[in-house]
Amino acid sequence: MESAEDWLVESLRLYQDFHAFDLPGATRVLEWIGDKGVFVAGYEKLKKNEILHLTLPPRLSVKENQGLFPERDFKVCHGGFSDRSIFDLKHVPDTRLLVTSGLPGCYLQVWQIAEDSDVIEAVRTIAVHEKEGSLWPRIAIFSSVAPGVLHGARLSGLKVVDLESQKVTYTSGVSDSEELSSLQVLDADTFAFCCTSGRLGLVDTRQKWAPAENVSPSPGSGGGRWCAEVRGQGPGPNIASLCSDGLLCLLDPRDLRHPVRSVRCPVSAPSPDPELLRVTWAPALDSCLAISGTAEQDFALLFELSLPRDYRVLRKETLAPKVKVTHRESPGVSDSEELSSLQVLDADTFAFCCTSGRLGLVDTRQKWAPAENVSPSPGSGGGRWCAEVRGQGPGPNIASLCSDGLLCLLDPRDLRHPVRSVRCPVSAPSPDPELLRVTWAPALDSCLAISGFDGTVQVYDVTSRDGMEGHVEPLFTHRGHVFLDDHGTGLAPLVTTHTWHPRKPRTLLSAASDASVHVWDWVDLRASR
Repeated sequence: MESAEDWLVESLRLYQDFHAFDLPGATRVLEWIGDKGVFVAGYEKLKKNEILHLTLPPRLSVKENQGLFPERDFKVCHGGFSDRSIFDLKHVPDTRLLVTSGLPGCYLQVWQIAEDSDVIEAVRTIAVHEKEGSLWPRIAIFSSVAPGVLHGARLSGLKVVDLESQKVTYTSGVSDSEELSSLQVLDADTFAFCCTSGRLGLVDTRQKWAPAENVSPSPGSGGGRWCAEVRGQGPGPNIASLCSDGLLCLLDPRDLRHPVRSVRCPVSAPSPDPELLRVTWAPALDSCLAISGTAEQDFALLFELSLPRDYRVLRKETLAPKVKVTHRESPGVSDSEELSSLQVLDADTFAFCCTSGRLGLVDTRQKWAPAENVSPSPGSGGGRWCAEVRGQGPGPNIASLCSDGLLCLLDPRDLRHPVRSVRCPVSAPSPDPELLRVTWAPALDSCLAISGFDGTVQVYDVTSRDGMEGHVEPLFTHRGHVFLDDHGTGLAPLVTTHTWHPRKPRTLLSAASDASVHVWDWVDLRASR
C-alpha cells in the first residue's frame, strides 16, 4: 500500500489546491452557504455538539497552482451548541435559518444566525411523529416565498411542513415502511427519494402518490445499503445510485428500472459504515461524480461513464403536468418504510429515498401518488440506499447508491428501470449506512461523488466506459483523510460526509470521523494524456 510520504509527494501533482482543518469534533454535515462559506456540526452522543459557520481559505479564489496547504486558515464566523447529535443540516435559501435532524429523532430543530453577533441560536422545533430509537428523519428544503421542510425516516412518514406556520402542506399518505437513505428536492413541485434497499423514486407533489420509481435494486448488488443523487443538468444519465459494496448505477429518470450503466467501483471491501456512504455529482463538470464512505483502505474516486448512442436528453417538463393546487394536504398513509433522504426539487415537488432503495417523486399539490420504483434494483442484497436528484442536464438525473457499492442512474420518467447500474470498487459494504452519500457535481455535467465506505471520496464521470462491463473505475480518489491521520490508533478514519463547491467545478469539501475537514481541488489527469 502507498505510504503517507509517497502520497504527499504525489499530491503536488494530483491537487490544484489542498487545505486541512481540525474541528472540535467529527462532523457528518457540510452545508454550503454561498460559495465561500460552509456549515459543520458535531454528531457525538451524550455531549454538546457545536454548529459552526466557516469561511473557506481566501487562497482558494487565487487561480495559480499553490500546491499543498494543510493549514488552519478556515475562519469561524458564527457558532452555536446543540444537546443532540446532528446528522443533517440544511440552510434555508435567502434566509438566516437552518434546520437540523439527528438523534433522538423525535423533532427537527430550527436555528437562526444572529445578525448582530456571532451566535447561532435555536428558535423552535418541528415535531416528528416517527419515534423510532435508531432512526432519524431525512430532510430537504422547498425554497419558495413560504419555505417548507420535507422530512421523514420512512416513506409512510413523509411530510412537507411550512416553516413559518408549521402547518403540514403535504403527506405521502401511504403505509409503506421502507427506510429512507436520502431525500432531494428537484424543483418547486418535485422531489426524489432513495431507500436504503436501493429503491428510487421521483415524486410530483401536485399529484397523488404515484412516484416514478424502480422496484428493486440493480443486478449485481449483494444486499448492501444504497444512496443516490440526481444532478440538475448535463449530458447522459443524471441519476447516480451507489451501493455499499461499490456497485455504481447510472440511470435515466425516464426509465428507473433499467440503468443506463452499472459498474463496480474499485473498493477493497464493502463500506464499514453505510451511513457514511455518499455519491455526489460535480456541479461544474459535465460528467464527473465522487463517492466516499467505502472501506478504510480505499480512496475517493472520480468516474466517467459513457452512454448508448441513441440516448436522448431528458427534459424537465416531462416530470409532471402543471396543475395548480394551493397548499393541498393529502390524506395520511400508513406506509412505515424508513427514509434515508429527502430532497426538495421546486416549490411543489420533492423526492424521497427509502433505506430499502425505494425512490419517489411527490407533487405536494396532489394527493399522495408519487412516481416511484416499488423495490430496489436487482442485484442488491438488502443493503441500505441513498439517492440524489440533480436539477437539470442531459441524461438520467437521479443517482441511487447502495451500501454494498451498487450505483444506479435513473430517469424520473421511468424509475422502475435504471438507465445504468454499475458496481463501484468498494472493498467492503459501508460500515455505517447512515453515512452513505452520493452527490452530483453542480458545475460538471456528468460527474458525481460517493462516500461512506471508508476514508476516501470517489469521483466518477458517468459518461466513461472504462473498466469491465458492470464495473467502473473512479476518475479520482481523495485519500487525504487516510494519509494525514496522525492519531496513531492504527484505524483509518471514515469519511462522514462530502459536498461539492457550488461553482468551482472540481472543488470538494470532505469530513472524517477523526474531526478532519479537507477542501480540495482535484486535477483531471486525463487532460495530460
